[in-house]
Amino acid sequence: MKNRINIKASRAEDVLGYVPHQLTFHPRESLVLLSMRGSSLGATLRLDLPEAGDDARLAAFAETAVSYLGADTEADGSLVVVYTDATGGAGTEAFAYWPLAVFLEDLLGVAGTPVRGAWAVGPDSFRCVQCRTSPCCPPQGHPAARIKESHVNLEMMLLGSSVSATAGEAAVLARSGALPDAAPAIRARARDLAAGFAGEWEAGGVFMRVLGSWDEAISSGTAEPLVLSVLLASLESDHVRDAVLVLACLDPAAAYYGAVAHGRVDPLRPVPPELMGVLPFDGYLPGSSGPEPGADLFTDILLGSYKPPVERERMTRTSELLGLLHRLAEGAAKPAAGTMLAWLEWAQGRSSLAHAHLQTVLAESPDYRLAGLLESFFGLGTLPAWLRRPPAAAGESPSAAA
Repeated sequence: MKNRINIKASRAEDVLGYVPHQLTFHPRESLVLLSMRGSSLGATLRLDLPEAGDDARLAAFAETAVSYLGADTEADGSLVVVYTDATGGAGTEAFAYWPLAVFLEDLLGVAGTPVRGAWAVGPDSFRCVQCRTSPCCPPQGHPAARIKESHVNLEMMLLGSSVSATAGEAAVLARSGALPDAAPAIRARARDLAAGFAGEWEAGGVFMRVLGSWDEAISSGTAEPLVLSVLLASLESDHVRDAVLVLACLDPAAAYYGAVAHGRVDPLRPVPPELMGVLPFDGYLPGSSGPEPGADLFTDILLGSYKPPVERERMTRTSELLGLLHRLAEGAAKPAAGTMLAWLEWAQGRSSLAHAHLQTVLAESPDYRLAGLLESFFGLGTLPAWLRRPPAAAGESPSAAA
């Protein structure tokens, strides 16, 4: 997980130096909104800029952006940054995104988070958008070098934060890292388990124990080699794959009972005892605190239409686990892990990283159906409904959206 610092928004270059670290890459042709709590920065939202020139489209885009930033209910102000190669002299009549800046200023003011600063950032310079009505920057803008030399950028680098040039490079970094010494044994064991459990993953007893293994690994942040082998092998099942995404957002009960209600699991199907004996998790999943979750909840999570808060910290830990599994994976498990990583990035609002993960999956496995479906779905520009709500865990910081 990335280190977090309490950042004071004292200078434009400090704010602009912070944004790439929060996103993990340098944004291009993007709108970035930041909420403020007093003089401190809060949530970060990044969206691809629409084409300029259509004011109705820009107004609708502004409404969508402001609705997602509203997840930070403690915010009392906001900042706006437009990243575009075509600044056209931001702060002048030539700046094509001036209407968008006006729409955002009006909507954020109505939302109780008035704009305290707005900038346009190009490849070589940055300047205030408000210069259009009250000139405060030199005609050529301020040199971009001031952002790299800012106090916040240097402090973040000292804390070990790094910024990739593009979202694609950031996605590669998320999948990179050292493999455990036991990697050959983990892979060999996973191949054996995948062969032994072929056609058996959806039996209730197996499904329950496998979800238990996933839950323990996600909750603890660690997993023994045998558990990693089970997790890898289980990715051969599309139903396990989808249930793990629900598990990452909520809990084992929602994942298991939702999969049963969805017809993905047969809780009464017998399993040979010799297969059950090789699974490391032999306990029972916790019962639901209310009525057993149904098929609608399962579907709502996968499609992002679930409105109550989700467990964002669990999502982060699941992403870290899947990064390791993707490095270990072979065969069908590899595109499954990569696609799950993409979905989790989208679920946390980081659509650029989600697209980058999907591009890798489709380059390696062009026929992997879920990756193709998600690429089309994410391309609609929709973000999950739960991002419009504050985080579920007390004291948890709003996640960056990229």
